[in-house]
Amino acid sequence: MSAFPLRPAGPADVVHKDECCYCFQAATSKGGILVCLSCFVSACGSEVHNHAAVHKEKTGHVLYLHIQKTKLEKGEENVTKLAIGVAGGASAGGDEFETETRIVHLEDDTFSTESSPQAGEIEAVAASVIAAESAEVVKDVESWEAVLTDCAHVRELAQVEGAPQLEAKALSHCASCELSSNLWLCMTCGALGCGRKNWDGSGGNNHAVDHAHATGHHVVCKLGTITPDGNADIHCYACDEERKDPLLAQHLAHFGIDVSQQEKTERSLAELELEQNLSFDFSAPAEEGKKLEPIFGKGYTGMKNLGNTCYIASTLQVLFAVPEIAQRYTKGWQDHIMSCSSQDPSLCLECQMYKVGDGLLSGRYSSEGRTADITPRMIKFLVGREHPAFRTMGQQDAQEFLQFLLDALHRDARRIKSEDATQLFDHIAETKISCAQCRAVRCARAHANQVTAHVRSVADGQEAPSLEDTVCSASGLEEVDLACPVCGAQSAHKRTGFVTFPKYLLVQAMRFEYENWVPKKVMTSLRIPDQLDLHAMRAQGIVEGDIEVKDTPAAPAQPPVDESKVEMITAMGFPAVRAKKALRETNGDVEAAINWIMAHMDDPDIDMEDSAPQTQSGAGSPSEESVSMLMGMGFPREQAGLALRECGNSVERAVEWLFSHVNELDALVAAANSQERQGSAAPAIDAVPIDTGAATYVPRACIVHLGKSPQSGHYVAYIQREGRWVLFNDEKVALSSSPQTGLGYVYVLERTQ
Repeated sequence: MSAFPLRPAGPADVVHKDECCYCFQAATSKGGILVCLSCFVSACGSEVHNHAAVHKEKTGHVLYLHIQKTKLEKGEENVTKLAIGVAGGASAGGDEFETETRIVHLEDDTFSTESSPQAGEIEAVAASVIAAESAEVVKDVESWEAVLTDCAHVRELAQVEGAPQLEAKALSHCASCELSSNLWLCMTCGALGCGRKNWDGSGGNNHAVDHAHATGHHVVCKLGTITPDGNADIHCYACDEERKDPLLAQHLAHFGIDVSQQEKTERSLAELELEQNLSFDFSAPAEEGKKLEPIFGKGYTGMKNLGNTCYIASTLQVLFAVPEIAQRYTKGWQDHIMSCSSQDPSLCLECQMYKVGDGLLSGRYSSEGRTADITPRMIKFLVGREHPAFRTMGQQDAQEFLQFLLDALHRDARRIKSEDATQLFDHIAETKISCAQCRAVRCARAHANQVTAHVRSVADGQEAPSLEDTVCSASGLEEVDLACPVCGAQSAHKRTGFVTFPKYLLVQAMRFEYENWVPKKVMTSLRIPDQLDLHAMRAQGIVEGDIEVKDTPAAPAQPPVDESKVEMITAMGFPAVRAKKALRETNGDVEAAINWIMAHMDDPDIDMEDSAPQTQSGAGSPSEESVSMLMGMGFPREQAGLALRECGNSVERAVEWLFSHVNELDALVAAANSQERQGSAAPAIDAVPIDTGAATYVPRACIVHLGKSPQSGHYVAYIQREGRWVLFNDEKVALSSSPQTGLGYVYVLERTQ
C-alpha cells in the first residue's frame, strides 16, 4: 500500500469543516461531511452528488475525516463585545453541538487506522483538523470584529485651559434641552449635548452635532459608557466615525471626571449594534399585516441571513431567476470540478456559482416544515477578497454588488474560456448631441449592461409614473448648454438610446434625492405594467439632415482613479462615470469630487466617458519601474504586467492580486492574451447596425429596498414564477398577495420574442 500524502493542519492552513465546499450539505446535516486529510477541502458523501468521490477522482486523495454534528440545547449567552468567537463576544456558531468523528477510506471499507503503518501520522492529522479553527468561523470573526483606531483629531486634541470642573448636576442632562440619556461630552470645552436625531424622529435633538459644527470641536465622549478601565464611546464628527482615545482618562480628568469612579450605565454603540444584529429578525415580513402562503420546492429556496447579507441573497435570487443563468450554473458541474485549477474550491467563483445554483434551484433544501439553512457565506467571502466593502458584515448596496458580481463572472469566463452568461445583459448605448440651430450632431457609443432611471417624487393625490415612463425618461431629450463647433450656437439637445437591445435589461431605479446635501429616499411606488414598450429608447444614429461632427483625436490617457473612492461616491447614488470624472477634476479628493458633481449636473457631457480613461481595473500600459519591482519578487514579466493592468498600475494591489491568484496565473495570462487577439479582430462599435427588432419587455424580477433611509433598511426579491409573483425574503419564500414591485430598486426585464 502506497503512503498517504498527509501533513498536520498548521496555523496558516484553511480548514473547511462546516459545510461541503461544492454544495450546502453541512456537518449538521444528516450524513455529515468529509474533510480531506491531504488538502483540508470539505465534501459531501450524499447520494445526490457525492462530491467527496468527485474530489477523490480529481486529486487521488482517499483518506478523509467524517464529521457529524448534533445540535444541543443551550442557555442564553451574555454578549458584551462586538465580535464573534472571542472572549465577551457572541459564540461563532450560535449553537452548541455534539461532534462525532471517524476516519474514512473512500476505496477501502475495511480500512482501520490501527493497522496502518501511518497510524500515528493519521491520528495526528485528524487531531489537527479537529483542533483547527473552521474556515467559516475565521471568516465570520474577520467580518464582525470592529477594530477602532484614533485619528488626527483625537491625537491633536487641544483642550481649553481653565475648563470648568463638571459636577454630577451639570452632567445630568443636555445643556440645550432636558434629555437625560444619550449625552455626549465635548472633549475640547466640556459642553454637553444630546445625540443625533434619527431619520424617523427618534433619538436626540442634534445638540452635540450642532455644537461641533458651530465651534469646530469634533471629538466627543458618550457619558454612561465610561468604564473604570478607561474605555468609552468616542466619536469624531469631522471623520464621522467611532474612534479610540488612548488618553481618555487624562482628557476626562481635565474636566474633573475620574474614570476610576465611573460606573457604566448605558449600552455602548458596539453593544447596541451587536444586539440588533443578533436579535433582529432579518426576514421580518416585507408585506406586513398580510397573510402569506409559504411555497416550497425547486426554485423556491431562500437563503439564511448571516447579518446584513440580505443584499447578497436578493441579488443571487434575481440573477438565478434568469433561465439561461440558471442553466449555465447547474449543468456541467462535474466537468468543471475535474478541470478546476483552484486547489481550494471556496476560492473559485465558478465552483461557488455552481454551489449557489444547486442550493437555490434543486429543491433539496426547500420542503414544508423546514427552514432553509443555506447561507451565502462562501461566495460572500470570495467576492469580498476583491472588494473590501463586501468583506464586512455591514449593509451594502444590492445594485453595486450585482454589478461587481457580473464583472467578476465576465472576467472568470474569460479566464477559463467558458460561456459568458453576463452577455445576456450587454448592449450598446448611443449618446447623441445635436445643435438646435444647424443640426450638427456628434454621436458616441459605449458598451453597457444596465440602464439608470431616476424615480421622481409625486405629491399626495398625484398619479405615480409607470415603470415604462420611468425607464423611457432615461432616453428623453435634454437641453444642454454647449457651443456648436459648426455655427457657434450655444443651444443643443442630448439624447441617449439603444443601438442594440439586450435579451435581459437591468434597470437601476435611482431613488435618491438630495436636500441640503443629505440623501433622501424617494418612496414613489411605480405602476408596473404587464409589458413595457421601449421603442422610444431606440438610438437614432445619423439621419437625413444631420451634419455629423467627427470627434477630435483622443487626448492623452487620463490618470488612473482610485476605485475605492469611486465606490464611496457611487454608494451615494452617483453614476460611476461622474464619480471618475469628478475625481480626476479634483485630484482624487472625495469631498471636492462630490461638490464638483453637484455643480456640473447640467453639463451636457457629464455622462460621457473621457476620451482615454484609465481606471484601477483597466489602466493603460504599466510602467517599466512597476513591472521591474514585481519581477524582482520572482514573478514573470507577463504575470507582473497583467496584475498591474488589473489593479490600475497599483504595485501594492498588484502584489495582493498575484498572491490571491497564484494557482491560476498561467491560465489568466493565456486568457488575457486570447482576449486581446479576439478584441483586435472584433468589429468596431461604430459599425454595429441599429437593432430594429422588438423593443418590448416584460418584468421578470426585481430587488426591493425596504425602509425610508438610503443608509439602512432591508432587501427582498420578487420573482415571477409560473405567472405569480413570489416573495424571497431571506430564508422565507412565499406567494405574494400584494407585491411591492412598484418600490423596486433593481429590475430585470425580459425582451419578448
